[in-house]
Amino acid sequence: MKRRNEAGKVVGYQVLNTRDVSIRATTDFQIIGYNVRLPKRTQELQLGADDVLHVGMTLDQDDGIFFMSPLESVRLDVL
Repeated sequence: MKRRNEAGKVVGYQVLNTRDVSIRATTDFQIIGYNVRLPKRTQELQLGADDVLHVGMTLDQDDGIFFMSPLESVRLDVL
């Protein structure tokens, strides 16, 4: 998650636990935002697509917005 100062400039990043993040996307796999459940809070934080740096190594072949674990591609090769 991008950390911004009062002027809106990115000053750092916060790594989010993937178990606490839900992706909001269109049916065409265009990411429109994220819902983040923060620790010790009962509500979710809604972030726009530009507020989160979404990175991964290998895209899931079955779903265009998720990434696979590095071990998942090895499992697929073995199968």
